[in-house]
Amino acid sequence: MDSAHYAMSHVHRGKFTIISNVNFASTSQLAGRRSADHDVTMLRDAFSRLGFDVIVHSDKTAQEMFAIIAESM
Repeated sequence: MDSAHYAMSHVHRGKFTIISNVNFASTSQLAGRRSADHDVTMLRDAFSRLGFDVIVHSDKTAQEMFAIIAESM
């Protein structure tokens, strides 16, 4: 099988991690992303239907996001 493709033939497909930041630190001057909740719902539903274990993390700092990514590798 070509390594550029993800095998979808397994019953357990793996984990799908979503990091969704709706609220940001006041020092960032970024506005909240209210639509992010809808994005999470759509992604979670789609990847759950595909057989992935979906893990959602909300409102994480840059350090926390790096740690989540490092843990998932």
